[in-house]
Amino acid sequence: MDTKVANDIAAELSVPADKFMRVADTVIGLANHSSTEMRKDAVHLAFLYAIARYGVFDWQNGPQNEDQEAFVAKMLKRYEAMLREQLGDTKLKDRPASP
Repeated sequence: MDTKVANDIAAELSVPADKFMRVADTVIGLANHSSTEMRKDAVHLAFLYAIARYGVFDWQNGPQNEDQEAFVAKMLKRYEAMLREQLGDTKLKDRPASP
């Protein structure tokens, strides 16, 4: 599923939108598999935790163009946009989370 938010972020980062979505779909596939072995809410929070860890790793090892609070604010804004866009997709209830 292509989304405006994903396409905008991919363009901002100069990466192909299809590769961006392929990475997202791969992570969703792992989440779907994991949810056969553990509660979905636990999988959800485990993935959020992992994303936070990876995001900080990326920030700490990058060019440090922003301070910690600016980084947190940017990530929260991006996550909120992604979450709100997905909340608007009423078809998610009746289909798998990933193709």
